Amino acid sequence: MAFVPFLLSLIPAYFLGEAAADKVAVELTPVTSRAVDLQSDDRSIYATSHELSEQAHCTFRSVTGAAIQLDHSVSHLSTEQDGRTWYRVAALPDNVDTGTYLFRCRAGGSAVDPTSFAVSAAPRWGQFALLLLATFGVPVAAAVLGLLIVVAIVVLRRRAEREERSLSALQLE
Repeated sequence: MAFVPFLLSLIPAYFLGEAAADKVAVELTPVTSRAVDLQSDDRSIYATSHELSEQAHCTFRSVTGAAIQLDHSVSHLSTEQDGRTWYRVAALPDNVDTGTYLFRCRAGGSAVDPTSFAVSAAPRWGQFALLLLATFGVPVAAAVLGLLIVVAIVVLRRRAEREERSLSALQLE
């Protein structure tokens, strides 16, 4: 009986773990034109092919004309979304302001269609940490509850045995 709360807690723990894993997944927004709206949590540029990710040199220009230098990816990160593999081209600096930017990429000396790229949002680490904590916290709390049930049952049995002994001792006298 003490294991029942723990076993039942594994069900919500599984779903909490799945939700936590979803928070660290890379979410891509495909680029549809040369004007790209960057949000404060946009962090990387991805390309539709591995070759393009290695050859592309991309820039963002603000409305004022200031160029944003991208940190070209030295690691060969890739992710899948909607059955398509995307390869990381570059990371955006942390100080990129929210707004609309002009996006241009060149590979092999010629311009590349912007629809070959996507912008990723940063993983939600705070939400991930909370969900992961809950994933492990729920079974631990259920195990403690089960332990408390066992302790309560043992205490109640011992009291009942003591009362029974004292009652039988009174009857013998």
